Amino acid sequence: TKPLGAGSFAEVFHGKTSKGNYVAVKRINRQKLTKAKSKELLEQEVKILGVLHNKHVMALYDFIEEGAYAYLITEYCNAGDLDQYIKKNNMSEDMSAELAIQIVRGLHYLNSKGIIKRDLKPHNILRHQPDTSSSLIVKLTDLGFGRYLSESMAETFCGSSRCRTPEFLFGRQN
Repeated sequence: TKPLGAGSFAEVFHGKTSKGNYVAVKRINRQKLTKAKSKELLEQEVKILGVLHNKHVMALYDFIEEGAYAYLITEYCNAGDLDQYIKKNNMSEDMSAELAIQIVRGLHYLNSKGIIKRDLKPHNILRHQPDTSSSLIVKLTDLGFGRYLSESMAETFCGSSRCRTPEFLFGRQN
């Protein structure tokens, strides 16, 4: 396993299953989840990801709690996050449009399940290139702030202030 990244209470590693499939393993130090809110966000992410199955939403394969750690075993996205890509590359209009369409497809799927993603930002959008001959696929990730939508939920701000969701900006409109 090689490290892919780290945050304030978790590290993400590249792993391989016994069947030879590549996965990402998010190891969360539960002792660092000191606030009840942090624990709630983890539980919410597991709950939401566990019921979603869509090409544009990162898949959760397993959730394991062992000792001081919790592990999220997820789909591995081999091309990094959109934030890294934007900082290093000039995207063409065609590429920008294709990525935007895929992001909207992921958001539409979430909304069709009654879920609102309240922390949409380039860092939470992963890129995956299945093989050299196929097109890039973007996947929404980090659904800890995600919620099943209620009438007042879209009016509650959380996540990154620069990246507000349409539901927050405009209220829930069908």
